[in-house]
Amino acid sequence: MTAESRDGRVARGDRRRALIVAAAVRVVEREGVAGLTHRAVAAEAGVSPTSTAYHFATVDDLMVGALRASVEDSAGGLLDQVRRTATDPVRALADYVTVHRGRAIAEYELYLQAARRPALRPIARQWLDALSEVLRPVVPDETARRALVATVDGLLLQSLLSDEPPSEAEMRALLGHVVRVSGSDTGPAAPHG
Repeated sequence: MTAESRDGRVARGDRRRALIVAAAVRVVEREGVAGLTHRAVAAEAGVSPTSTAYHFATVDDLMVGALRASVEDSAGGLLDQVRRTATDPVRALADYVTVHRGRAIAEYELYLQAARRPALRPIARQWLDALSEVLRPVVPDETARRALVATVDGLLLQSLLSDEPPSEAEMRALLGHVVRVSGSDTGPAAPHG
């Protein structure tokens, strides 16, 4: 086998794996973690169940892949949105639970699985680290930012549990209060534009 043909097989395998992971996230978004099976993911991805089992031996492996992809996509997207476009972090978080609500529910469902599945914990931690980075411009002090991250994490979860998520203004008021109580000199940034 030539290096070129091996590289082509590796690239095809990587694409197939990414296709399966994306399908797993969609299954969780639509059916919840309870609906995550090799058969459901294979049907969603348009591949055979043996293909999903080849890339992900267990359903837990599928969860790890789905959560990792979600964290990289959402957390990375949130960071890019705040850094590159100077989007207000509070606006970006409000959009996360409204505009991207279905995806956010799937991600939090996977995120909460880390309580029972140790393999998911390092990936869940990446979400919290990314949230901390998103909030760094709002609260530079690390201790105050940790308090704000805990508040934001709880607020996002509560937002996903309510029929009517809080508005950006409500989020801003709540987070501003937490920032003031924590003793930080800065509050959540005002909306841009």
